[in-house]
Amino acid sequence: YRFHYEGFDLFRFPENARLLAFDVRRFIERLVRRYRGRIDGVISNNEHFGALIAAVLAQRLNLPGADPAAIIAAQHKYYARCLLQRVLPEATPAFEALPYDAPLQAPAMGFPCFVKPVKATYSVLARRVDSLAGLRALLDFSPLERLILGRLVRPFDDLMAEYTPFTLGALAMIAEALLDGIQLNIDGYVDRGSVHLLGIVDEVMYPGAQAFMRFEYPSQLDVATRRRVAVLVRQVVGALGLGHGFFNIELMLDPASGRLSVIEVNPRMASQIVNLYRRVDGCDPYRMLRELATGRAPR
Repeated sequence: YRFHYEGFDLFRFPENARLLAFDVRRFIERLVRRYRGRIDGVISNNEHFGALIAAVLAQRLNLPGADPAAIIAAQHKYYARCLLQRVLPEATPAFEALPYDAPLQAPAMGFPCFVKPVKATYSVLARRVDSLAGLRALLDFSPLERLILGRLVRPFDDLMAEYTPFTLGALAMIAEALLDGIQLNIDGYVDRGSVHLLGIVDEVMYPGAQAFMRFEYPSQLDVATRRRVAVLVRQVVGALGLGHGFFNIELMLDPASGRLSVIEVNPRMASQIVNLYRRVDGCDPYRMLRELATGRAPR
């Protein structure tokens, strides 16, 4: 393979200063002109911009790729919840949108609840909130912070308006009922509409925190629960319309009731998990990703 790299690092200065003038439509048009007829596939594991831009670019170049509308539906946490609630209400916690431009008030579900941006990455601004004062403090942004947040979500909003009928922009939060139990990570891919699971990973958190201590693979789940997880994952993928590419889904298992709840769906490979599959199973997810991106069935 010969690789061509495009884009910039959102977390490294001075590269991330490009965000201030970044126009996602112009960026895509430039790549379409540059690479039409010259490349065989488009790949990105970047959650914030990359996966969506890769899907749009692949579509524009008539290359294998995910439907941009499905990527947007999965990444927009509010609309993902709406779609899942219709098909899987038992696996969808109570939720509601908290737009930035609406008067601040307590969510209908009350406190405590879990609040996070409808479009974010690395769990930025995601946390448990116990009171209206706590919610007010979370959303008390300075003018500079509001400018940065607006620039961070503008590319997503621009493409959302072009590819979906969604109207709630990414400058909003979502409140969700609290989930507790065993957190699970499920990785897999979709090839021509057929869903394939790579594995289930146990996510071990630091006690009393929302931070990962480690990932354990293979999972300690019993066989019957693993089968239930596999069934649910296929239903989630179908509900969101993900028809091509890798996915990463986080679930919460309540050990007392056995209930499985969807935490979130990431329509891209979870690169932090790749090494587990390499070391335990001897498979190479990156090779499989390249095969998918060039229209071949992954081995």
